[in-house]
Amino acid sequence: ARQLMVRANQLTPNDPLILQAYYDSYAAQGVLPPDAAQNALYTAMELAPSDDELRYKVARDFEQRRMIPEAIAIIRPVAYRLPNRDAETEAQRRRRESREDRNRQAGRERRETAREMLTRLEAAAAATPATQ
Repeated sequence: ARQLMVRANQLTPNDPLILQAYYDSYAAQGVLPPDAAQNALYTAMELAPSDDELRYKVARDFEQRRMIPEAIAIIRPVAYRLPNRDAETEAQRRRRESREDRNRQAGRERRETAREMLTRLEAAAAATPATQ
């Protein structure tokens, strides 16, 4: 199936959906996608910069490769566009998540928000000693 995606990419090199599908074909196997697939995903994000899902995937990929500063730089713009829920109580969070579950599109799993990811990545960056 990947060969078909490679062929499709040759025919339409600027289609972010094909580039994302190529990356996802590796991720669906549960393996870290090779550099070529990572580059395809990054290119897809550049072609569709307002697609927050692509930005999230790139940040997750960078995190898996221990590229924490790069992951932070990718997810930061999205994190500050989303509502800040720091003052949300536990009961409010449960109600919101229940409402989101009811309204979630079929096949989409719940995942951390961009702001939650940014907070987690910044904590990881702070805990990692700086290399020289």
